[in-house]
Amino acid sequence: MSVPALISYFRGYLTITVTGRFCERFINVCANRKILLWDIKKISPYSVRCKISVSAFKKLATIAYHTGVTVHINVKHGFPFFLRRYKKRKIALFGVLIFLIAVISANQFVWDIEVRGNYKIPEDKIISALNESGLKIGMPISRIDQQELKKDALLSIPELAWLWVEKKGSKVIVDVREKIEVPEIFSPSDYCNIVASKDAIIENMTVKNGVPVVEKGETVLAGTVLVTGKIPVPAKMLDRYVRADAEILARVWYDRREVFSKISTTRHETGNTKNHYTLHFFGKDIPLFHKNISPYKEFDATEKRYTLFGLGFTKKSYEEITLHEELLSDGSVADFGAAQIMQKLEEEVAPNSTLKTSEVSYTVLNDSTIEVCVKAEYLENIALVQKEEVPKDLN
Repeated sequence: MSVPALISYFRGYLTITVTGRFCERFINVCANRKILLWDIKKISPYSVRCKISVSAFKKLATIAYHTGVTVHINVKHGFPFFLRRYKKRKIALFGVLIFLIAVISANQFVWDIEVRGNYKIPEDKIISALNESGLKIGMPISRIDQQELKKDALLSIPELAWLWVEKKGSKVIVDVREKIEVPEIFSPSDYCNIVASKDAIIENMTVKNGVPVVEKGETVLAGTVLVTGKIPVPAKMLDRYVRADAEILARVWYDRREVFSKISTTRHETGNTKNHYTLHFFGKDIPLFHKNISPYKEFDATEKRYTLFGLGFTKKSYEEITLHEELLSDGSVADFGAAQIMQKLEEEVAPNSTLKTSEVSYTVLNDSTIEVCVKAEYLENIALVQKEEVPKDLN
């Protein structure tokens, strides 16, 4: 609503209809006498509709008489007529005024805190840290010290790289950025060895820098030095320390076992739904249902929250479902389990690895479960750079 419109609302204005053969003359006379008419619309050959302020309407009687038109009030607008309507209903009017005062006052306090930008750090942990720093539901907005909150939160939660608090009415929005783990960076001048990342049998070695310590076909354990960055220099009777660099392809075996159920459960919606409501009153939660009563034996739940100035409610909807069980064959469960295990293995092996062989077997444990075993051989790069300390007497 614009400022002129807001002023007109509080002063009060009327929608009127002017009827007669000389409507245009009526409008011209009003303009000459500086009586403001707006939203003028011709609704028939001999009538127009327009709006006029209450104070100006009192001056129309003489103008209407001399121009031969009649004026009819259609609608009364504005705050004065609202008050007049509720004049006899003083309790209702008093209630409206109290509500308006409460809304305006409530907007000066914090009634909702929203955290944005967090992925790994739980929202509860961030809000708890902010609460300890003084940001709480119900506190005055004016008491929020954004710089102080930022400093305290970053000190209490090391995983955060950045935090800022923004005030929007009675809502506080907390934007955060989490720290990104930076991998260890090696300098070309560092002394590094290449060690085995896993137990394996060496298949092929491509050494770009350093001295190989093992040979093709040799079995190594995780952590074994494969290529050393310590290079002897016989002519000078000393050692040179470099950063070893190599690609070590090796055969790595994996033996994974997991237990799977032979019972397949399917879910079917019944169409029955129940809602539970929780009232939120200035930071307090008031359940409007019996906490210990579950609506259905099996169900799916969805939740929506509505908040305004610290007052609101949560609607939790429960949709009833029925579960149907089916006993699957041993072979189908074994195939499913093997696929699941192989998917996990693909995430575990080194990038660009090659599957050489795989073997699947299973054992029936009882009527409802079987154990699936997957043995797989991969050809993968097991080279792992490990930084070493140069002996002090050579620094």
